[in-house]
Amino acid sequence: MTVGVRDARPAGAPAPVTPLRARRVDRAQLRVLLAGRGLLGRFTYLVATQAVTVALGLAYWTVTARLFPAGSVGVAAAATSTATLLGTLGVLGVSTVLLVTLGSIDPEEERPLVSTAMLVAGASVLLLAVGAWALSPLLGPSLRALGASPVDAVLFVVGAVETTCGSVLDSAAIGLRRGPAQLARNAVASFLKVVLVVGAVELAARTATGLLVAWDVALGISLLLAPRLLHLRGAGGRHVGLATRLGLVRRFWSLSIAHHLLNLAIGSISYALPVIAALLVAPREMAYFSIAQLVASSILLLPFLLATSLFVESTGDEAALRHNVRRTFPVGLACCAALLAVFEPGAPVVLSVFGHEYEANGITALHLLLLGGLPYVVKDHFMAIRRAQNRLGEATRLGLLSTAGELLGAAVGGALDGLTGLCAAWVITTVLEAACFLPAVLRVLRSGHGGGTPSAAGEVRVAGAGDAVVVRDVALP
Repeated sequence: MTVGVRDARPAGAPAPVTPLRARRVDRAQLRVLLAGRGLLGRFTYLVATQAVTVALGLAYWTVTARLFPAGSVGVAAAATSTATLLGTLGVLGVSTVLLVTLGSIDPEEERPLVSTAMLVAGASVLLLAVGAWALSPLLGPSLRALGASPVDAVLFVVGAVETTCGSVLDSAAIGLRRGPAQLARNAVASFLKVVLVVGAVELAARTATGLLVAWDVALGISLLLAPRLLHLRGAGGRHVGLATRLGLVRRFWSLSIAHHLLNLAIGSISYALPVIAALLVAPREMAYFSIAQLVASSILLLPFLLATSLFVESTGDEAALRHNVRRTFPVGLACCAALLAVFEPGAPVVLSVFGHEYEANGITALHLLLLGGLPYVVKDHFMAIRRAQNRLGEATRLGLLSTAGELLGAAVGGALDGLTGLCAAWVITTVLEAACFLPAVLRVLRSGHGGGTPSAAGEVRVAGAGDAVVVRDVALP
């Protein structure tokens, strides 16, 4: 006899979601996430890219610091830090143009626009790098040592152009919502640097030249792979003519320069501070500073990404901005405080990975650089709020003033007391800036309590995020 089972649901009650349907929804969400689409997908790949780069960067520096003389490490670090700064100055905002326009232009324009952006940025940085080479005898002991070797100087110029082209391609990947391409390119470059520097040790090339060759070759191979990873559309195999490229330049020039000024205002400090150090301290101390900055930037990365996600999610939506600031600001402060509680006392253990010399001589710099994390939570949120509100002019002016103040403070401190004075003066300047920016952040934090919740917009367009998504990258050899 068959026993029937009655449905115990009340009449009119909706049917429960079946496990099969739930699995389908989960799989659809997972496909969107893995493809790098949507806010969560983009954020996930940004975090993944940074995590892979940091992990392999630490592996690279562990090998380099233990097996290469500190003087050679300092020269190579000065070269790569200067190359990254030149890339920031010479990219001319084209990365921002790609990030904010590639998602909406005709697919046939993808390849011409990306290749034109690389040509413009590459040519600009080439001129800046050659100029830096020519002026290297006047630019402090670390860069003077770099310019004294023609081979090292050529490697520096090539690396500067490659670094810029890589940044342009990463922005193209974000603009096209192809996060896996950005992750893969950076993973390849970082992994190859580790492999090649081990090869340099095996070939007894424990010099700055060996480090620069590893840097150039790793970047070059990753650039060759990038177009295939991006799957750019448009132009087919046809040649893109000069008239087409000039038309694209005229079309996007004013937008590019406007965003470039803002990106410089808020993003150049991470690249300019090592150059200040290179101008004021000896190559050996430059090596200690580079390791300390790499560790501090890696530790403090998550609070910065929280501020970046605030801007991306809240652009043009005041209700969403208020709602998200109430989440990201307290979490950012708490996260930073927790990181400081762990890594300030644990700093000697972290530096010991790189060798006793770095532990003994870089500990003070690391302690001080970590202290800059809390005031930077305030500054990053202030800038994210102003960009989300489309108050770009105000953000640019205040960003330029704050960056100039940090660099001036670091320069004065470095001139008075070397590496320790440089780091201490920089931290003091960031605290003063945070005190100025905090009231504006608190006004947004307290406004509309109980009211604002994010709008139902499914996809928030990034307007002006630009190079801010990578401003904390520490591009080392």
